[in-house]
Amino acid sequence: MTKWVLSDSKLAQDDPSKSSYFDHNRLIGLLKNYQCKNIMLLIDACFSGTIESQSTSLGEGVCLDKVQPDFQSDIYSSAPNNVYMKRHLSCPTVKYITSGGKEYVPDGSGNHSPFAAKLIEALDSKGGFDKDGILSFSEIRVMLQKVTPQPRFGRFGEDNSSTEFLLIATE
Repeated sequence: MTKWVLSDSKLAQDDPSKSSYFDHNRLIGLLKNYQCKNIMLLIDACFSGTIESQSTSLGEGVCLDKVQPDFQSDIYSSAPNNVYMKRHLSCPTVKYITSGGKEYVPDGSGNHSPFAAKLIEALDSKGGFDKDGILSFSEIRVMLQKVTPQPRFGRFGEDNSSTEFLLIATE
């Protein structure tokens, strides 16, 4: 059973049952029962990549096929933003990003860890590489690729394998 040591957790010798630690299974259980179709879990903690072993019961990749575009255009043109968003927001999307794998993750210098600093940079981009106001999970992945240690990315719960988690800028 994998657990995280929280900032207010007790030392192991003072808490032999580790009841002040937070269990991965509890987190996954809470998220699976949460009445939300789209979730992105961000974990910036040492050994956060151990959550990978908890990722089970994934959804099928057929949801996007049920969302037909409501426009006719050149087959070589990109879908308009509203169609792209409709496709991905209509399907269950449950993703995670962790600051590392099964290793120590440094805090870094300054106010943020290297992971958090790069993640904030991605969020501030207002829509990734093309500045379209839509930041996708895939774009975040690319922006975090060079962070050391290497962040981990995955899906869990009822995630549909072919969907994107989308963050949409409001300004």
